Amino acid sequence: MLFEQSEFALYAIERELQQINLVEGLNVCVHPLLGSVVHRRRCEAVMRSFGVQTVYHAAAYKHVPLVEHNVIEGVQNNVFGTLHTARAGVQWPAPRREII
Repeated sequence: MLFEQSEFALYAIERELQQINLVEGLNVCVHPLLGSVVHRRRCEAVMRSFGVQTVYHAAAYKHVPLVEHNVIEGVQNNVFGTLHTARAGVQWPAPRREII
């Protein structure tokens, strides 16, 4: 399951993973879901629905000058998005969580 707010990024990674499936002869199901970690209920619903076992949280904005000019969005995404992901992981425990 892939959870991403950028339609283009989600499309690109899904295509890449499907190509790996094809080349390697794998049969891994890829479920691309549009969404944002700032939406707590959506995070919870996704983890519950898919029985998530591993969470790689890499949603934080990383370009400091850009975030400095967009403080509200930066706090919503970096602080509350991480909080929502962590809380959803506690509510529906994933054996493994990585914050990148």
